[in-house]
Amino acid sequence: MTRVLAEKINHQEHGMIKKETFIAATIISVSIPTVNLIGQLVHFTDLWPGFFVVLLYFIGKNTKLSDIKEVAAGGLVGLFWAWWVDLGIAFLIPYTGFLVALSLMVGGSCFLLIILGDLISPVPFNNYAFIYFLTAALFPEQKTLAWAGSLVVTGTLFAFLVLGSMKLLLKAPPQE
Repeated sequence: MTRVLAEKINHQEHGMIKKETFIAATIISVSIPTVNLIGQLVHFTDLWPGFFVVLLYFIGKNTKLSDIKEVAAGGLVGLFWAWWVDLGIAFLIPYTGFLVALSLMVGGSCFLLIILGDLISPVPFNNYAFIYFLTAALFPEQKTLAWAGSLVVTGTLFAFLVLGSMKLLLKAPPQE
C-alpha cells in the first residue's frame, strides 16, 4: 500500500498525485486545524476572513508573494463594504420596506464596488473585495472589526504557515 502511494505521488501523469500537490495538500490540511485550534484556545472564533486570504491567493492563481496584499486589501474593503450596506439597509427600511432597501443597497453597492476599481484603484476594489463583501453580507450580524482583525492576524499566521512551509518543503515558493 505504501509503495503504491509513493509511486502515485512520484508519477506525473494525469490521475496521479504529484509530489508538489501532496505536500501542498498536507500543509494546508495541517495549517487550517492548527490555526483554528490556536483561535479556539484564545477564544477567537471568527476565523473565516483569515483563512480566505491564502485560499483566495491560490484560487486567484497568484504567482508573487506580494499579490497577497491585493487579497488582504480587497478583503478589508469587502468587509467594511458589507457593514456599510447593512447600515444603508437599516436606514432605508422605514421608507421603502425591507425588500426594496435590500435590492437598492445590494444592487447599488455592487455597481459601485465594481466601477471604483477603474475610478480609484484596482488594488482595494477588486474581485477579492467582492468575494469578501458577498460572504460577509450573508451573516445576519456584521462583526466587521472582529473579521478585519481576523483577516490581518489569522491571515498572517495562516499565510506564514502555508507559504513558509511550502517554501521550505517545495523549494519553489511564490515569487517575491
